[in-house]
Amino acid sequence: MECASDMSQWTDVATSDETHSREDADMPVELNAALRASALGDVEGTIGLLNIARQAHPKSAWPDFLLAAELAQAGRVPESEMAYARALLLAPHFGIARFQLGLLQFTTGREALALLTWQPLMSADQSDPLRQFALAFSAWAQGQAVVAETAFRAGLQANRVWPPLNGDMALALTRLIEQAGDSIALPTVHDAAETAEADHVLLSNYRSLD
Repeated sequence: MECASDMSQWTDVATSDETHSREDADMPVELNAALRASALGDVEGTIGLLNIARQAHPKSAWPDFLLAAELAQAGRVPESEMAYARALLLAPHFGIARFQLGLLQFTTGREALALLTWQPLMSADQSDPLRQFALAFSAWAQGQAVVAETAFRAGLQANRVWPPLNGDMALALTRLIEQAGDSIALPTVHDAAETAEADHVLLSNYRSLD
């Protein structure tokens, strides 16, 4: 599965009023050049510009978050993990950074570490989509396909704050159903994928789940 660049979509999310009401990470306005470079496929240029943004805005978690996403896109997992961790040090309640860090860990064969990373999300309200998605992966790792399916669907239905996740989570649900066979039902998976506002954020493969 190919993973498209979603930095511009994350920027749209980051600048929305609803996002700022829920996260303690302010989005610097000086990231337009990095976004243009990313759209042109200039990975090294994008990374360089995001590092400049980090230095210009040392108290903002957004440059590190976007840098982590770009590094993950490029397959530079250790560097991406460090950037997500820096974002969380700056903004411990930055839920999307925590979820993406855990997702990176989960999809690189470190399920136990991912569950530890996601632990703070489990205390969120039951309607929180990040909590539901983390629960889904946790149940999947434990072989609880029906529980995982239910949580994926609940997260997809609830997720309005982080639309770039929906494509990946619908893809994960499809993969779960393929793996589980007849033990769970298929309806609405493709509908969820079609209505997602973004396609792949991070899940370029699920080799650890095969």
